[in-house]
Amino acid sequence: MIPVIFKPGEKDFSTNGLGRLVDATRCEITEEANGKYELEMDYPAISRFSDYFENGYQIKAKPNDLEEYHIFEIKQTFKDTFTNSIVIYAQSRTYKLGNRQVRLVTVDNRNGAEAMKLIEQNMDEPCDIKLYSDINTASSTTFEARNVLNCIAGEQGSLLQYWGGEIKREPFKLSLLRRRGRDNVGTVRYGKDLKGLTIKFDWQSIVTKVLPFAELQSGADGTSQRIYGNAVKSEY
Repeated sequence: MIPVIFKPGEKDFSTNGLGRLVDATRCEITEEANGKYELEMDYPAISRFSDYFENGYQIKAKPNDLEEYHIFEIKQTFKDTFTNSIVIYAQSRTYKLGNRQVRLVTVDNRNGAEAMKLIEQNMDEPCDIKLYSDINTASSTTFEARNVLNCIAGEQGSLLQYWGGEIKREPFKLSLLRRRGRDNVGTVRYGKDLKGLTIKFDWQSIVTKVLPFAELQSGADGTSQRIYGNAVKSEY
């Protein structure tokens, strides 16, 4: 589809908004598993849309032929005088959940849907992006003074860490699902679909020996003593 631009704050994306970006010379959408979801576009520097390439304006685009459209908010622009074009950087509108905070949320033996509901109910401000999960696994964690995205996908104590799953972003919903996508069975044949294969072996960072140690507090003055055990070598 041809990308379409909308004014900041617009929530009806069924129209052509402020116009279709038909002169885009490049539009790339990058989605990393449980990570970033961003758009990058090149557009002529002089056009009727030039005034709209500002912070907060929204771009509607499809990441691929199978997924539905998504909405990306412009966060950064860069003018290239050599090509006389503007490079536009935009992020999924679900990133706004990073601006919502929770003070203290205790999740005690709840499934994914219940955990997401607790987070949503304890946001410091309402948000038009709903939280959803189809994970039935029960687990527990605590969030204190964290933004909503960090609660879901942060490293320490997040839903992603304890419940697992895969994140799916939609214009008005962020989901933590058991799994995404579909199974497409195919065969790759050497000499037909696969023309060659390069294999690299790298042993530079392999750890084959561990030296255990412990820090012992030796008194009320706070000094400590380190003691070492015997080195443990891997048989491999």
